[in-house]
Amino acid sequence: MPEGVTGADGRAVAGPARNVEAGVFLVGLLTLMVELLHSRMLAFFLGSISNFLAIPVSLLGLAVGSLLVHRRQRRDPRRLIAALQALVLPVLAATFLGFFAVANAFFSTIHVSLQSPYADATRLLVYAGIFLPPYAMSGALLALYFDEGAPGIGRLYFFDLAGAAAGCLLAPLLLTWAGLPAAILAVLAGAFALLAATPLARRRLAVVAGAAGTCVLAFLAWRGSILKEHPDVVRLSHYVLSDYARNPMAEVRVRWNDLARTSLVRAETGAADGRGQAWGIVQDDGVSNVKVLRWDPTAKPADLVPYSLHHTLPFLMGHHPKRILVLFAGVGRDMIELDCMAEGQADITGVELNGAVADLARDPLLADMHLRAFFARPNVHLVVREGRDFLDHDRGRYDLVFVATNGSTNTERTGHTRKYLETSQAMASILDHLEPGPESMIVFMNQPVIHKLESLRPLFAERGLGDFDQAVFAFGAPASRGQDSLIVKPGGLTPNEILAVEQKLASWPHPRTVLYSPAGGGLPRFVDAVQGRARAPLVTDDRPFVHEVSWRDFELLPDEARFVDQLYASSWIKVFTVVLFGAIALGVTACLCLGRRRGRERRVPWPWGLYFFAAGVAYMCVEIGLIAKTELFLGSPLYAVAVILALFLASNGLGAYLQDRRRLFRGPATLVLPTLAAIAWGLFATQLCNAHLLGLPLPVKVVCVAVCVVPAGTFLGMFYPLGVTGVVESGRRAAVPATYALATVSSVWGSAWGDDRHHEPGLLDGDPDRRRRVRVDRGALALGAPPPPVGTGLAMFMTGHSWAAAAPGTSLARPAGASPRPGRPHPPPGTAAKIEGRRGVVVPSPLQSVDHGLAGSGAPTVGTVTPSAAPSARQNWPTWKSWASKCMK
Repeated sequence: MPEGVTGADGRAVAGPARNVEAGVFLVGLLTLMVELLHSRMLAFFLGSISNFLAIPVSLLGLAVGSLLVHRRQRRDPRRLIAALQALVLPVLAATFLGFFAVANAFFSTIHVSLQSPYADATRLLVYAGIFLPPYAMSGALLALYFDEGAPGIGRLYFFDLAGAAAGCLLAPLLLTWAGLPAAILAVLAGAFALLAATPLARRRLAVVAGAAGTCVLAFLAWRGSILKEHPDVVRLSHYVLSDYARNPMAEVRVRWNDLARTSLVRAETGAADGRGQAWGIVQDDGVSNVKVLRWDPTAKPADLVPYSLHHTLPFLMGHHPKRILVLFAGVGRDMIELDCMAEGQADITGVELNGAVADLARDPLLADMHLRAFFARPNVHLVVREGRDFLDHDRGRYDLVFVATNGSTNTERTGHTRKYLETSQAMASILDHLEPGPESMIVFMNQPVIHKLESLRPLFAERGLGDFDQAVFAFGAPASRGQDSLIVKPGGLTPNEILAVEQKLASWPHPRTVLYSPAGGGLPRFVDAVQGRARAPLVTDDRPFVHEVSWRDFELLPDEARFVDQLYASSWIKVFTVVLFGAIALGVTACLCLGRRRGRERRVPWPWGLYFFAAGVAYMCVEIGLIAKTELFLGSPLYAVAVILALFLASNGLGAYLQDRRRLFRGPATLVLPTLAAIAWGLFATQLCNAHLLGLPLPVKVVCVAVCVVPAGTFLGMFYPLGVTGVVESGRRAAVPATYALATVSSVWGSAWGDDRHHEPGLLDGDPDRRRRVRVDRGALALGAPPPPVGTGLAMFMTGHSWAAAAPGTSLARPAGASPRPGRPHPPPGTAAKIEGRRGVVVPSPLQSVDHGLAGSGAPTVGTVTPSAAPSARQNWPTWKSWASKCMK
């Protein structure tokens, strides 16, 4: 352990105040960067439905570190601060190196179909154990900083939040432009800067050793010897290259960014025709899969019809669209198939969010696929842009809007996700982009569609588009959840068109079931949705989540076979997390408030303990809600993450600084009312921005976001320094570290609890009374709250998981400004939909049939199109009663 600088009296000297402030800034920056990178890594190593667990783990580590500081007898805190600052670099280096080593050695088999909460729990505990030390070290350092600087807590808190805001800016930018290894090295460089700013007895030796070690790690990372994952490639590419599982296979390109880990996989086919390689693109743990298709300019529609389903339907129905829009375009597979069916005569625009996927079209390794030549054609356009942002600024009209499958943007994730594609406003925007005429149509391919029916039905009525139950046709793979398809033709489906669709489904070698047909037949819940008998709440921009977290069906120890259903597995993990971290948070809170039998001055008075705990939980919900509403407005996921989080944290720091210097508020009661007013303004202003200003240029949007978010962030930032001042004035200065631990540990449960609450109003929850209860819950939480001092928990927007709060709002059948008539010349800016430009395949269960394109998938049997009235799988799930009976036995 490095020695601190000692003065004449033998006591350690921490150096001038600027060293302390620099330390607070760097610790805040490093902690946020580590949390964001940890979240992004878990999306691949642990799974897309489990990566949100990085948030409570990080908060728990911070709480544990501050609790350890609080519980020990502090004789020389300055020496301890110097020692901990010097140890940050080696501990972070060991954490990242150890994580990759353990993952490669013991958990290299990675795929979405392997998700099981029991198995994931083992990996979670291991990965949490690896990352707890650096989080705990950050918590200990911040608690020590705040304890030493308690009289000027607001100033230190300002530097902490400023560092956190800088971390929120740097992490997504580095991930996007440089990749994961470079981002990790940047974190180590920041830890080296902290070491260089630490006053040590042998400072020069420590700095030289730290610089040498950092350079060695950078060189090894550049060579690919460290900070590189080695997954089982055959398992990882199971859904996209399963036909070649017995052949040699390798990852030839890997790129991390803020959206996903994108992998280009090559498989040897052994074909004798010179096409000896098959290519697939896998994002994260296989939740998104893109089969790379070769473009053959000589191909004819007759060559494609036997091997393609969705892309052939408009043409088999007798239509020949001239302008086509493809959302989730990926590397162009859907565009190639549609171009083949149109015989090269259609103008096709594809929208793709993940630039790492789109860039592969120009990769020399894929030269034999002729993708560069395909996209060089004047009638083919691939746009790398966030889908809703594209629609906000696009004034085009299309005969066919093809919404491709989009697994990497599944509806249970947030930030850069497809959740806004599911909303009523999204359906209105897509209708606005249809060319007026009897042949225009929309095709939704392999995705949840029943809530789209709920949104489209009132839109048809308000716009006078005709008989809705004659304008839609839905079908899906048997025994699948969320793998359905939908044809929407505002001009109405004729009997001949319906017959053409049914004949194609009947001849398709993989079974398909009719969910709704204008000719009659279908599943009752789909028929009810089309005919208006179902009264489920609409999925709107305020409540964009399709699937709810189910407490009713939760069992503590369910049969492992139930986890085959990925939606249930996701719900189980979230409920279990709320229970687990809620228990931990309450236990740590009790420990902090009760303290040891000796040292009454080190216990937080119970009124202040309740204040910190309740406000910490509330802060997470308020903060997440405001950020979630503004992320829709900014559009670009990268800018949304970087700008919104930085603005919010910076405004928190501003509030802390003002409270410290001006003592604007003397007690919580006086701060609550202006905070509520600022929060109400934030919700109202962001609602106006989303409704009327989506078409503004990005720089103007950033200014609008600042006007919306900064007032609430400023007042929220005042709560923690106000509480610390109250504890100090009550004669409990020694309890300052406990206040930090208490605020942080309450956020552990608050973040987990918020995940469940924010899913409650989804389409599957049809109980209006329950929706009102949820509104009451949120209203009760909309109080001022001390933010976790590093702003942690905000990394949820890098995890891609569904932490966004659905702020109260109305269910809109038609957004403001939308045209009531289909003949409007251009779509109004306020009605555009957020449609992610990413291509993939959602696979809720390894037993489900997933259409991967030309070859299809599923059992090689001839299916018949027959309606089915099979009960929902949910009806057969065990309940709490069955769990209780098991316990009794």
